[in-house]
This record gives sequence, structure tokens and C-alpha cells, in this order.
Amino acid sequence: MGVGYFLFSLGALIEVLRGRRPADLWPRTNPNPQSRSSEYPGSRRSSPVSDSFFTPDFCICRGMTFLFRVIFVFVIWSGTMAPLQAADHPLTVVELYTSQGCSSCPPADAYLGELAARPDILALSFHVDYWDYIGWKDTFADPRFTARQRAFSVIFAQRYVYTPQMVVHGSYQVVGSNPDDINSAIDKAKSMPGVAVRLTENNGTFEVNLPQSSDHKNINVIAVFYDEKHETDIKTGENSGRKLANYNVVRDFSELDIWNGEARKITFKNTHSKGNRCAVLLQSALTGKIVGAAQLAGDMN
Repeated sequence: MGVGYFLFSLGALIEVLRGRRPADLWPRTNPNPQSRSSEYPGSRRSSPVSDSFFTPDFCICRGMTFLFRVIFVFVIWSGTMAPLQAADHPLTVVELYTSQGCSSCPPADAYLGELAARPDILALSFHVDYWDYIGWKDTFADPRFTARQRAFSVIFAQRYVYTPQMVVHGSYQVVGSNPDDINSAIDKAKSMPGVAVRLTENNGTFEVNLPQSSDHKNINVIAVFYDEKHETDIKTGENSGRKLANYNVVRDFSELDIWNGEARKITFKNTHSKGNRCAVLLQSALTGKIVGAAQLAGDMN
């Protein structure tokens, strides 16, 4: 983006000196399923929760003098060349707990796909395994994902886990097929303070850069590997005959280390070779709240 702005600014300088306006250079511009739970309409509840540890982006008058034109472009150029700070555009983490065997989940899966397209959202789909017995074994389910959801249920003082559930920034839980509640939770989460964390990858080695912070202790640094999209033909169970689309499907995640506010770097690899995308979460080991997140812009090298 920096190179693009540089080239645009250089072109704008030439065009303004020729009497054109830089503005001329820019291009012009579900119903919820039937309720299965009185407490969480549009969801499906599972068994009671047991105790669990929490783990893994003018206008110029043509009559301007040459000097004013130069001054104007200098101001624009200076602004566009300033580096963007991650803290000014933090990611809000939205975790969907879902199952291919649950007929209430497809609307939530589709909405997570919409959220995944937003640059300000890190949307992740965690497939749980507790509905595998009702006719279809979820191809992406992992008992560790179920354990993570159960840990959130303890934090939120819920009596049971259910699908579809969205957990927003580790701080709010809502039914995953209710866009109004989801967006409300996202808006609340955006007001939370965050840590600017940087994630890079080079030849299969990932590096997390953490800043110094006196406000953070006991923070889990979690690596998440996921696939952008999967489509699955469901042969049996409640969704039999349907082709389900799942987005940002988590394939693996692991706790890298505990961060206590010291400036440091952590390197890691995709040990199990699952997932073609990577993100990092900074999550309080005590409260479960997300204090920072970063993701790679595209598929891994």
C-alpha cells in the first residue's frame, strides 16, 4: 500500500502542476432457524458444562498559484507516506463454534463468511465434535476446539455449550445466527484497548513481535492455522443432501508461550502442516479476553 500511495502522490504532483485535480485521478466510486433453546433462540444446546482449563483507509481550484499547488501536494504526500500503526486498526476476533452435523449452523457459517471478508475482523471457525453422534461426523471437528468452547462457557457462567455460538474478542458470547447481536458485540469489543502485535513469515518460519507493555501479564500467545474456505457434501444427518460452505476453518492451534509484557520475539513453525493461513492471538490466561491479534495477509509461502 505504501508503494501505491507513493506512486499516486508522485502522479498527483505532476498532474497538479499541469492544472488537473488529484480527485480526478481516483476511480468512481436470514431468517433464524427454528429455536431449539429457550435461552439461546436459533441455537442447539449440548450437555452441561464441566470444569475446564482455558487453553489452547479535494478539491483544488485551477486558479491556484504554482506555489500553493506545490504546498498542497507536499501536505498530501507527507500524510500518505506516514506509516500505518497496527494499534490504530486493530483486529477484532470473532470465533464461531459450529458443527456440520447441526442444522441450526449453516446461517451462522454463512454470516461468518461475511465477517471474514472484513479487514477489521479476524473470523475463525472452530468445529466442535459433540454432535458427531447424531448422523454426521464433522470433517473438521477437534476435541480441543470443544474444550476451548467449554472453557469460554465457564467464563461466561453458562450451564452448557451450544451451536452456533460466536465469541467476540473473548469478551462477549452471542448466538451465531443473530447478526444484530453479533455486530453489537463487535462494536463493544472495538472500544477495548489492544496491543499492537506483528506477525511475519519467511520460508516457513513465523515470527511474532511483541512490544513492551506494563499493563499485561499472563497472556497466552496462541498460533492458529486455518483454511480460507471449504465446501463439503453432507451425506447423512440433519444436513444430509446439502453442500455446506465453511470459512476460515481452524485446522490447528497451539499455545506458544506466556507473555508478561516484555518486548520480545517468538518464532514458530506449522509443525503439523495443517492450514494454509496463520494468525496469532494474545489472550488473557485469567479472563479469556483477547488483548491483541495479527494475521498474515494471504496464504503462507
